[in-house]
Amino acid sequence: HGALEAWVETAKTQESTLILSSNGPIRAWIDGKELMSWDGERAIRPWQHAHKVLLNKGLHRITVHFGHREATPRFSLRLIDTKDGTLKTSKFVARPQAARLSGAR
Repeated sequence: HGALEAWVETAKTQESTLILSSNGPIRAWIDGKELMSWDGERAIRPWQHAHKVLLNKGLHRITVHFGHREATPRFSLRLIDTKDGTLKTSKFVARPQAARLSGAR
């Protein structure tokens, strides 16, 4: 089993799509709110789970837990702007300092 914590900073409020793929059970949260949970095993394929999310301007924490009962757990994560499929107004950042966390949960 494994876990990932990633931080994304958005320059403006925008509708984004979080795309997750895995070969086993996976759960994902944005800013502490559960976005999805899937409990099964299969071959990993692109775009297995695509979820639209509204991200307000600022920092957002993405947390993913993943695993597999018999094989090496694998997963992928993409975040795109829903309108044009890019990430022009957002960027992944290093874990922010405590002073910048006031908007993120």
